[in-house]
Amino acid sequence: MKKIVLLAVCILTLTLAFASCNIINGGEGGDGTDAVKYSKGLRFEPNGDGTCYLKDEGIFDGEELIIPPRSPAGDRVVGIGESAFTGKVNIRKVVIPDSVVEIGDSAFERCGIEELVIGDGVTKIGRRAFVNCPLKSVDFGEGETVIGYEAFRGVESLTELNLSPNTKEIEDFAFYRMEKLERVNIPGGVTRIGKEAFRDCHKLSEPDFDEGDAELVIDEYAFDSCYEIVKLTLPERTVSIGSCAFQFCGKIKSVNFPTALRSIGDYAFAHCGVLSEAILPDGLSDVGVGVFYECTKMTSVRLPSDMTHLPDKLLMCCRALTEISLPAGLTYIGDGALDACIKITEINIPEGVTYIGDNAFRGTAITSITIPDSVTEMGNGVFSACLKLTSVDWPDKVTVISERCFEHCDSLTAFIVPEWVTSIGSQAFWACQNLSEVVLPEGLQGIGYGSFEYCTALREIILPEELTVLGNSSFSKCKLLQSVTIPEGITVIGEFVFDGCTALSEVTFNGEITYIERCAFSGTAIEEITLPASLKRIDYDAFGVSLKRVIFEGNEAQFADINIHGDNDALLSAEVMYIGSDN
Repeated sequence: MKKIVLLAVCILTLTLAFASCNIINGGEGGDGTDAVKYSKGLRFEPNGDGTCYLKDEGIFDGEELIIPPRSPAGDRVVGIGESAFTGKVNIRKVVIPDSVVEIGDSAFERCGIEELVIGDGVTKIGRRAFVNCPLKSVDFGEGETVIGYEAFRGVESLTELNLSPNTKEIEDFAFYRMEKLERVNIPGGVTRIGKEAFRDCHKLSEPDFDEGDAELVIDEYAFDSCYEIVKLTLPERTVSIGSCAFQFCGKIKSVNFPTALRSIGDYAFAHCGVLSEAILPDGLSDVGVGVFYECTKMTSVRLPSDMTHLPDKLLMCCRALTEISLPAGLTYIGDGALDACIKITEINIPEGVTYIGDNAFRGTAITSITIPDSVTEMGNGVFSACLKLTSVDWPDKVTVISERCFEHCDSLTAFIVPEWVTSIGSQAFWACQNLSEVVLPEGLQGIGYGSFEYCTALREIILPEELTVLGNSSFSKCKLLQSVTIPEGITVIGEFVFDGCTALSEVTFNGEITYIERCAFSGTAIEEITLPASLKRIDYDAFGVSLKRVIFEGNEAQFADINIHGDNDALLSAEVMYIGSDN
């Protein structure tokens, strides 16, 4: 009797094992009518509601994984579990039935899959689901699919993607660095192409966008460094292009900008070296920094007529651009907006602009500029290196000529500083080598570091009496400057102020100078100088080798009390005449 029971148990066990491992013939019911051979040995996990997930490979070790629509227990297979087949390099082909709704995260990561068929029921392809698989063909089915984060990242063999026509979203990094991908269709129902979704798909030449009713958002870096794209036709439903979305797409010659477009992010088309034209639609309310930065072949740009804010670096280094029409309602011109647009010869700044940013027009070919009186603030280097600039109409609300404002404006020969200007910033006229005439207003209070340094044609400068700050190197290397009078408000002669002024032979101090800093008058032609009795300190190399005679307004004892640095050979060997009282 015991033997009979034991035999029965063994038979039952073998029967159940065979049922769990056997090839299932037939459709969802497994009735054998269509003789589909499904893979055996798979392990399923029931959900308790008549559905189940494919948990893992169980004892399956074949090359073709044909997933059944139902488990041996009869539960409908609706999902493939997380990491179910990760690293199974033996698997060469996968067929996923229409019953499956979700492919789990990393489900087939690093498998050996070359052929993939996805059922029509799939709505979610999970994170990293097929990362680094050697896929050669993919049938995406017709499901309303969301393609997950890094789902096909690093798949290097595919040359073409035909996504499900009902695809809803392509998440971040979904197809990142697919080295051989040449063509992809973006269905009309896609609402978002995620961050870096196609980044570094270097051979992608034909992203084909379908029209549809759904608004499309293209996220940052989405097509960054897709080197082979030549013509970019965006669907009219595109409302947003993210930062750097198409940067370094070096072969793009033309782009249409849809009328529905409302936002373009920072550097979206930067370094698109052959892009020649951009017509931006009205209503484009958000334009980022450097959108067309270094588009060196750009010859024509049409800005939205309702634009009020010209972004920083918008057209920086667009070296082929010859003209620009600024919208009438503009109020703000950003830093470097037209920096290095070396062929622009004319800029008309609209009345109503209140701010012009750093380096806004640096390096352009303008010959003259009228800055409207609506401008109240200007950044540094606005007209730096405008080599052809000859005249400027300065606004009456701007009281400071900012740092490097006219640096290296080689064609500037004369400049009358307006009477309302109270300060000239550091290097404001640095290396204006043909500037021969400068008129400073009576109310000027400060001249910054290197303001007129290397103005080698400057012959004369009259410093106003209200001046209290004379910055270091402010007139250094002004080789034709012959004389200068230091006004009463100056008490310290900064370092290198008149260094290298080889024609300077006459200096007059009207005030009580207390300190002459290093190299203040080195390299000048001064042979005789009168120093005030107020002087307390002289740093090294303060005067050039031409100095022969010093007239000191104090007495010998006062002169002896001056802290004179030892490296002042010319001064220490010069004849000194004392004209002050001994009392």
